[in-house]
Amino acid sequence: EDPWYFLYFVAVVIIVQQLDGNVIGPMVLGGSTGLSSFWIIFSLLLGQSIFGFLGLIIGIPLFAVIYSIFRARVGSKLESKGLPSDSNVYRKVAYVDENTGELITLYEYNEKQNIRKEQEELQKRQRRRKRRRNRRQQDVHRDSTCANGRPGVLVQS
Repeated sequence: EDPWYFLYFVAVVIIVQQLDGNVIGPMVLGGSTGLSSFWIIFSLLLGQSIFGFLGLIIGIPLFAVIYSIFRARVGSKLESKGLPSDSNVYRKVAYVDENTGELITLYEYNEKQNIRKEQEELQKRQRRRKRRRNRRQQDVHRDSTCANGRPGVLVQS
């Protein structure tokens, strides 16, 4: 009876439809294909842009096959180098040490950076102290020479 009920109904239908199409649908498809929601939406957009409507139909299965082949190849290369193939292991890894093959986490990397910065600061302070000491020695040497440039006796006035 009230026209506002119609507007509320339309708003609820639009919100539910958007949630289903953009969140729930990709999550369900991702669970069955092994792809994340991002890759589901990516494969739909890519398939549609290349093949049109047919791309919407074959985009997800085709991308799932390509993704599984790529994942298997990367996994076998990682295992041949003695590294874990599970991608969750690498979430907090900053880099892999080339010499030891050890995984360096972000925390360890930041600690190494902090230690390096502290060492650089210490070296700077030591260089400054050495320069000051050398200047003082030069000043003492200059003050202890006579007007003719030869060492002399200091006379304090």
